[in-house]
Amino acid sequence: WRYLRFMSEQGYEYETFLGDKDDTTGTQAFTAHLPAGDYTYQATYNGSEKEGEISVSGDQSDFNIAMPVLYEISGTVTRLSKPFKGAYVECVEEDEEGNEVNNSYAFTDADGSYKIYVPEGTYKLSVLDDPQYEKVVVTVSDRDQVKDLAVDLVKISGTVTRQGNKLPNVPVECQKKGEENSCASTYTGESGEEKGKYSFYVAPDASYEISVPGEKKELTVAREDISLDIAVTAAKVSGTVTEAEDSDSSRNDIEIYQKDDEGNWINYYHVYPDWEGKYECYLPAGKYYVSYWIQLDYDGNGFSYECGTITVGTEDITYNIQKKDPETLKHTVSGTLSGEAGTPWAGVDITFDTNNTVTTDENGQYTVTLYGDTHIYSLIGMGIENLTVESENMTHNIQFKGYVKISGILTENGAAVSGTNLDILVEGMDEEMLVMSSCCTKEDGSYTFIVPTNNKYKIVLSSDHSLQAGEVINVETADIDNNNVPLPKKE
Repeated sequence: WRYLRFMSEQGYEYETFLGDKDDTTGTQAFTAHLPAGDYTYQATYNGSEKEGEISVSGDQSDFNIAMPVLYEISGTVTRLSKPFKGAYVECVEEDEEGNEVNNSYAFTDADGSYKIYVPEGTYKLSVLDDPQYEKVVVTVSDRDQVKDLAVDLVKISGTVTRQGNKLPNVPVECQKKGEENSCASTYTGESGEEKGKYSFYVAPDASYEISVPGEKKELTVAREDISLDIAVTAAKVSGTVTEAEDSDSSRNDIEIYQKDDEGNWINYYHVYPDWEGKYECYLPAGKYYVSYWIQLDYDGNGFSYECGTITVGTEDITYNIQKKDPETLKHTVSGTLSGEAGTPWAGVDITFDTNNTVTTDENGQYTVTLYGDTHIYSLIGMGIENLTVESENMTHNIQFKGYVKISGILTENGAAVSGTNLDILVEGMDEEMLVMSSCCTKEDGSYTFIVPTNNKYKIVLSSDHSLQAGEVINVETADIDNNNVPLPKKE
């Protein structure tokens, strides 16, 4: 990316893309035609950025921008002592709190070599077989330097077929023997030469289970790549999603799952219709629930609603879905939030479906707009509760038996302190089990904790548990409000 952008307060914007090569002096010339006025500018050049301001009143030929100097980090990545082609190499700069502030990446060539260009600084260099899995970390603090990296991974790959035909978009999971969660997962290729193919990398010298719908293969991995083709015998479920009147035509997803005795989703499959609304997947025999997920905005917020059930045997099934207009699935839920004593909890955040948070008013009342019938909700420090909406306007009072609210304001020299992370600890409990809940003080300095009854607690800074705010709190069954505490400081 090489571009220069000018922006004015009046909304005027001018952008020019710079060439791929510098001239013999190591610079890049540009010309921009701007109306008179004040501008901010942003230059992006080979991974480095610079921002500033300029006032334009006439032609200017001496407006030069000195970009940060970039330095080369290069080397070779090997896997099992051989060049690792196509490996994802990431270079990350972090601030003092561990937050990412700069990110660059490259893919290795056929000989395993890579080059990354970054400004001067300290970086963590990682080799990832997939961007979500970190394998090797190296700290880079010099300028131009060579960093050869080695990863100890074995590649498992193959083709998934059914009745001799390659299957696209089939989930493939790899689970290490003795562990509960998958260590790698992917989908088979969708088209062309990659159709039906899958691959992922795992640690050597271990036993694994490779699973696709209705099939499971066991294998022991030594220190050589393994080819494992899988023939699926599961039934095909396919159909078409059709649009409801007045609904948009955005692409959404199908969720197919089973339920345990408590109604929790198990054996979950995520299916993506194509742009024509057609979909297909492969399922072992059993009863399944089908839900359709609708995206509501460009931020990814959305909801799912249950469409019906299917019973899968040995024969293929056609199951078409009529997409509903989201407005017909909108509900208003309201009620009172309280704890052990039944006293309304004011100023407490309730989060529905992980991304829809409302705050109770001074009377402990809340109102939330929800789409669809099945939801979850939680409070900070609490477990997840299920909610089924049964009417368009529904009253749902929430009482957490066995819990109380502790609230107050964090102050410093009599003034409220906002944006401070606090933990509440059980007094006298083992150090690793101390934290009961965490929160961040709001703009008015207020904090709220929901904790079990009949315990002693202390409030501390999340960054340093040795800094205690206020005295130890003896909690029985009554809520404790107006527990204002001073911001603790090191002596």
